[in-house]
This record gives sequence, structure tokens and C-alpha cells, in this order.
Amino acid sequence: MAVAEKPTEPSPKIAELNLRQLTELLIREHGLHEGSFELSVQFDLAVGVFGLGPAGPLPGVMAMLRSIALSRAGTASPLAVDAAVANPATKPIKKRTARAR
Repeated sequence: MAVAEKPTEPSPKIAELNLRQLTELLIREHGLHEGSFELSVQFDLAVGVFGLGPAGPLPGVMAMLRSIALSRAGTASPLAVDAAVANPATKPIKKRTARAR
């Protein structure tokens, strides 16, 4: 007689990041040391008729997360993270100077 397998339960959370922490993590991962950045999230939306409940099919919307990216923060944004603070450079960054010809 075969033993029935228990359905697998989702594993407990390993880490949970808020938006600021995720932005800081991406800044460090990409080695950014200058500039102000914020998260950019892209969704795909689909509309249609969903459900097979007693009320019958109903109109609805489905949202799918397409991507998460870093974008330069152009204006002062409450969600912007300064890369110099989140990922300070270990060596001073030399500014380029024009060479004499």
C-alpha cells in the first residue's frame, strides 16, 4: 500500500525586505557609489472573465509582476536612496580632469 504524501507547505520566510532595504541591496549588488536611486516596478495587467463560482463568471483583472529595476531619482523622492550612503566607496572617487594637450 502506497503512503499518501502530504502536500508541501510553503517554507517560512527567510528574509523580508521593505522597499528601502531592497533598493539598498540592489545598489550594493551593482556596485553603485554615487547618485540617488529608487525602485521601478513594472506590471502587466490582463482583463477578462474569471471565476466559476455560484455567481457565475465575473469580470476581473489579473496583475503580474514583470520586473523590478533601479532608476535614477530625478527629484527629491521620499523613496530615493543615496548610493554614497548605502554603499560607500572604499577608496575616494577621483574626479576626471581634462588633460592638457
